[in-house]
Formats: sequence, structure tokens, C-alpha cells
Amino acid sequence: MMTFKTPLLFLVFNRPDTTAVVFQRIRVARPLFLFIAADGPRKEVTGEREKCEAVRAIVQEIDWPCDVRYLFREENLGCSSAVISAINWFFTHVQQGIILEDDCKPEQSFFTFCERMLDFYANTDQVKIVSGTNYFFGQYANVDDYYFTHYYTIWGWATWKRVWDQISFSLDDYPVLRNSKQLNSHYLYHPRMIQIITDLLDQSYQGTLNAWVPYLVYHFIQTQGLGIMPLKNLVSNIGKEGTHTEEGENFFLEMKTTAIHAETLIMKAPRLGKKYDLIQYNNIANQIYGKPSPQLLFKMFLKQHILRLF
Repeated sequence: MMTFKTPLLFLVFNRPDTTAVVFQRIRVARPLFLFIAADGPRKEVTGEREKCEAVRAIVQEIDWPCDVRYLFREENLGCSSAVISAINWFFTHVQQGIILEDDCKPEQSFFTFCERMLDFYANTDQVKIVSGTNYFFGQYANVDDYYFTHYYTIWGWATWKRVWDQISFSLDDYPVLRNSKQLNSHYLYHPRMIQIITDLLDQSYQGTLNAWVPYLVYHFIQTQGLGIMPLKNLVSNIGKEGTHTEEGENFFLEMKTTAIHAETLIMKAPRLGKKYDLIQYNNIANQIYGKPSPQLLFKMFLKQHILRLF
């Protein structure tokens, strides 16, 4: 039976049901190097300690040859500090790896896709991240390919120590970027996508959002880095309950996944796939805001038409 050599970090907390589902996918992949980090229970939440203990019991059921390391927190650090410190810990031991949260159920080929991309682009500074989730909603489910994007997803992702070590986890100079044209150019002048990202960064800068993802987004905008995204969706988020989940915001949950033949992919030089980014931006914005007005559609068409000249 084959084993998987790329290091994997599994982030868990208080959801035994989703943890068990995702851990079973990890068990099938049989990683040789497995890192498991668990945040501690919140004292004010009744019954959470028992849920955390149940999760920790699940992830200690290792029945394959594996170098496994655990980072079990006794105190609750919160969804931002817990994740950042866990990934810091991970990258003190490895140079590259995959990161999965407890509600991100991967298609099995997700692991080989990430491994091939991590190995091939290890020394390509412009490439920052490998994403497993896309928002094409099955539009390219029959296409074995990937593209380079300015938009990154972290429902199943992979990166390198060289990238993580560059992130400052500070938004002190965010107002300068907000008032520049960098956001516009990064998101291809897509007004509704720019608003989504601006709202995310605004909330984080103002301290009203306790999340780690805005720091990642901000770093990639600053550096104009590229991410890798498969045209087939490889990860399904199954977490109907979570810190940042609100009732009614289930558009992107439990999306269908499709296997990709990672071993036969034709590798290519990094170049932004503007066509695919624009399609994905539209899909995201339409799910969040609804269909745009005719006036906005015309405005977006003009900007997209101009982009084809470059």
C-alpha cells in the first residue's frame, strides 16, 4: 500500500463529526508525516471540553506507518492565534506542506495534486499557494488542468515555508494600500470582488474580525503573488457550524468534488489566468450579492474588454 510523503497539518478543535470524516480521508492518503494541532476549549462554553476531548481521541487513531506530532492546547487561543501559531509550528519542522481544517473534506486526488505543485514550484517565488477549492460550481469538472490566480482559497491548501515566513501579520500600512490602485489591479477592476476583499480587510484592520485569512490575502496583494487553482473542485467544506458561519450563508458548503489526474498534468510557467479569475469573481459576487444590475454589467463588460488587450 502506497504512502504519501508530503507533510500534512490537520487543524482541529471541537467538531468530532466533521473531524472524523476528514480524518478518514487522511487515513486513506496515509501521510508519512502528520502534524495535528488542536485549540483548547473555551471555559465559558458548556460541554466544549468534552467535544475537544472526543476530537483528540479521533486524531490519535493512527493505524499506518507515520511520523505524527501533536500540538494540543490546554487554553483557547481563538481562531486567529490558534491557526497562526499552529502553522508557525508546522513550518519550524518542514519546508513545504498541506494544511487541512476539520471541516474540509478532500477528494483523494487533492493530495497528489498539492504534492506535484509543491515539488514543481518550490523555487518559484512568484507562486505563493496551492488551493484545492474553486468556485466554478462544476463548470470545468471535465477539464484536467489548473491555472494561476490572484484569488486564493484556504479550504484545503498548501504552501511553502519560504512564503509563510514572509507574512508580517500586520495591517498597519493597509490604509495606504486601500487608497492606491493596487486592490483594483489585483482583482482585475472587478468592482464587487474588490468590495468583498475591502470589507474583509477593513474589518480586520478595525479589529472587528478575529481571523487570520486577511493577513494572507493582504500579503499576496502586496507582493502580487500568484496562486495555483485546479479547474476541478477538489475540496468540499462540510462545516455547517463554525465561528464565521451565519445562517443563510451556505452557498459554498458541500460543493461537489471531482478527481483530477495530477500525474498527467502538463506543467507550465506562471501566468495569470484572467479569463478564469473573472468567471470565478462573478460566481462569488453573484452568490453574495445576487445578480448585478444592467448598468453594473455594462461597466464590468467594458473593463473586462479592456483587460483582453493586455
